[in-house]
Parts: sequence; structure tokens; C-alpha cells
Amino acid sequence: MADLLYAPQLGVSARLARQDTLPRPPARSDEERAVVRAELDAAFYRAANPDLGAFDPVEHFVLHGWREGRAPNTWFDTAWYLATYEDIAAAGINPLLHYVLWGKAEGRLPARPGGWRRGVVEAAMPAAARPTGPHLPEGAAPVDPAALLDGPGARLVLSVSHDCYLHVTGGIQTLIAGELAASRAAGEIHVHVSPTVPRLTLAPDDGGPAWLQLAVDGRYAGLVRDTELATALAARRARWAERRLALHSLFGHSVPGLLRLAAALEPGASLFWLHDYASLCEGYNLLRDDAVFCHAPPPASAACGICVHGPTRGAYLAALGRLFGAIGFHVIAPSRAALDLWLGATTLPFLTARVRENAAFQPGAPRPRAPRGEADDPVRVAFAGYPMVSKGWPIFQDLVRACRHLRAYRFFHFAAHPTAMDGVTWVEARATAAHPAAMAEALAAQEIDLVLALSIWPETFSFVAHEALAAGAWLVALAESGNIADAIRRHEAGAILSNEAALLRFFADGRAIDLARAHAMRGIRPGRLV
Repeated sequence: MADLLYAPQLGVSARLARQDTLPRPPARSDEERAVVRAELDAAFYRAANPDLGAFDPVEHFVLHGWREGRAPNTWFDTAWYLATYEDIAAAGINPLLHYVLWGKAEGRLPARPGGWRRGVVEAAMPAAARPTGPHLPEGAAPVDPAALLDGPGARLVLSVSHDCYLHVTGGIQTLIAGELAASRAAGEIHVHVSPTVPRLTLAPDDGGPAWLQLAVDGRYAGLVRDTELATALAARRARWAERRLALHSLFGHSVPGLLRLAAALEPGASLFWLHDYASLCEGYNLLRDDAVFCHAPPPASAACGICVHGPTRGAYLAALGRLFGAIGFHVIAPSRAALDLWLGATTLPFLTARVRENAAFQPGAPRPRAPRGEADDPVRVAFAGYPMVSKGWPIFQDLVRACRHLRAYRFFHFAAHPTAMDGVTWVEARATAAHPAAMAEALAAQEIDLVLALSIWPETFSFVAHEALAAGAWLVALAESGNIADAIRRHEAGAILSNEAALLRFFADGRAIDLARAHAMRGIRPGRLV
């Protein structure tokens, strides 16, 4: 497969300016410090070692850190190196120093083979085995649902998701906020429920009542048992000429609990949103062992047999079969890519299935921007959003490390919390229901050229990708990124690479600079999301 699957208007690669290599100090102590200073990621080291205090990271690693097995950066595993190469441990040599000066040339490895995916696979566990915990706002207390449902409104929407959209930021939460706005405009009562305990699977099916978080018309109310809410809905349903159920996420809920609510409401229409692929597998993004896209094979396949989510997939889908069999769902997908994948893999019954995009990008008029790519004016490259494996954060880390001597690029991370990595400028950005354009505005303010949307699974929509387009940036994505790759093709706004190795080559040989320059020459087209 070719490296570059799609990119408009690429020309001759630019020359990449490299920084001078460090001179080799004559004294071993100075040489050791020079090597560590060049290789240690101070931001990462401080974040990983909060006990460091005011201690200089280089001095700490040289004097204590390597002996304690502490990692100096994201790519060198001190403890593994010493345990694997016993001669280095026996000689009492700083393992990072040894690897840089001799070990690499000898064919020794800096960490266990398999890269970041090996660590992900080894840490993977069934969804039901993952730790859970309370996720309640401070001061949350039980409320009487009956009083909250007695307000005006001839229609009611019961919205269900895995967390409270008023307190958590994300794509689903943004869509539910839009759902609330539409309900208000239509004079509807909008009731939202979410579990009190977050899970990445269904809640245990014990048949008993469950506590839910309740929000009514955009205001957090408190806690309610699902049985009490069902009673209140059943007693009042004749008041509402129209009743709808909008199921955004199953996780944290039990099938009996959802059936109780649906039976009490008797909705005229029930919508099931394909924000992810949780209706195909507990591994909601279809990553085998949380590391590699699996293409949703049949539950009895050999592929499922080697995945951490495989043993429970049959029982999980049987539970969903009971839910879908009792409730006639209209399935709504935020993209054609998501719907096609789902239709090709599901065995669940449903009434209809259609595409409704979470948002549409409307580009504005082109604006000129001087081409970048020189050492004094580098191409601005960003990762936006949560630093998660499924979003490609380890790939971004590898790219930053591979390009650390190239002055033609400057890397950014736009997120709510600081980045623990040298060579990356963190910019605070937090899109909320009250300020949904915050991410796009932050990207535009920094004049970002390229946004790396490196998801390793087929995204059903990706708000980040569309926020990047709204900011006037182009996208760089991988082939199996679903609607992200489709958005690049639709808007002719970026490049699609076959895999992460191809991505590293794309930046190393300067084609990423060519892409940014083609973008500037065509004209920056910031717009808006509708």
C-alpha cells in the first residue's frame, strides 16, 4: 500500500533545517549530563515523578532516577533495559547513557519490542473488570421526579447517555446540548438521565432499581431511582401529546432499567444514536485488545477469540437483542461511514436507519496566509483534544520525538489540561455547552496549519476534525479513521496516510511542509459549524 493515500496539490519537498548536534564533552560526568540533557523529557519526567519538587530533572536522573528505574522520556524504559541487559546493570552504568553511546549501535533495544501497542495490549482487560467509581457533582442529593415533571410543555424528550452532559466535555455532550436547545425551541420538556457510576459496559443485571443523575431542561436536579422516575413518567404520560426516547449511550445503564423507563414513557418514537460502536461490542471503538481496529467480525470468529472483549461479546449482544427487540429503534448515524460499518456488522432488529450529521462545516471566503516551513517561521502542527490511545496520542508523541531536530515544525496540544511532554506547546481549550466553539477559536487564534486527527479506529463523526476545519486548518489522518478521512476527501482539506510509519516519513521528508504550503497558497478558509 502506498504511504500517501490522499493529499491535494503537493509539490517538491522542502529542505529541512537541522539543529547542530551536541559536542562530545571530554569528562565522563559532563558527558553523562550532556547525553541525559539531550534525551530527557523534562515535562514528562516531572509529571511522572511528582516527588521531584524543585530538583533539576537532569541531575535527579543522573544521581538517583536511573538507579530507581525511572523512565527519562516516553521511549526509553530504564527498568526494562537494566533487567534485560544484566551486564549493564552489573557494571552500574547509567542505562540511557549506555544506549545512546554504545547500546543502539550494538543492536540493543530502548524498551520492550512492540512499541506502545504492546503496553496497551498487556494492560487491556474486559470492560466489566475495569475499575468504576462515583462520578457525582459535589452536593448531589435525591430529588422527587414528580415535581420536576409538572412544568409546562405538551411534548417530552427523555434523553439517556453515559454521563451528565452539563458536567462533562465531549462530542456526545455537545450534541445533547444541541438537542436541549432544539427541545426548548419546540416547547418540549427535556429530561436527561445518566448513571451515577461510570462504566464502559452495561450495569450489572441484578433486577433492582438503580440511582440515576437527573437533569431537566438544562438544569442539574440531583439523584433519582429509575423505578421512581418510571412511576412519575407513567403517571403523567397522558399530559404529553408526543413522547420521544433518545438513547445516546448504553454504558452504565442496565437493560431492565432502560426497559422500565421505556415502558413507562411509551414513546411514539425511539432514537438510537451511533456515536460509537457499543451496539456491536463492549469494545465500543472496535479495537482488538484496545490496540488495533478489528473490523467487527462475527462474535464466534477466531478473531474474537483472541481479543479481551471476545469472551463476553455473545452474552453482551444477547442483552442488547432483548433491548432492541422490545423497543423499536430508529437508528441515527452521524456519518455515512459509521452507518455503513454498522449495517454490515449488526444483527440487531431496528425500524429504520439514516444519517444525520452532528454538525456541518460551512467554509468562509479564502484568506491569504504566507507559506510557512522555514526555521524562523515553522509549520504549526497541533493535536487537539484528550491525549488518548484511541485518538492516536502515542503516535503524536512518536512524531514529536522523530521531528525534535527539525526546526521546520512547531507542535501544539490543545486541551483542557497541560501536556507532559517537551517540544509541545500546550494551549488551554475546553469546548462546553455554553461555549461550543472554544476549540475552533483556540486553533484559529494560534493560526494552526495542520491538525493531526490520528484516531486508530473509524470515528463515527469527530468534532475535533470539524473544529479544525472551522478554524481554517487542514487535517492529517490515518486511513482507518472513518469519517475523519471522509471529511478530508469531501472538503479537499488535508492528507490521509496509510499507517503511522507513513505518517513519520511524511513529516521527515518534508511533504507535510508541502501540504501546509499548498494550503496557504489555496487560501485559508475558516468557517463555522452548523
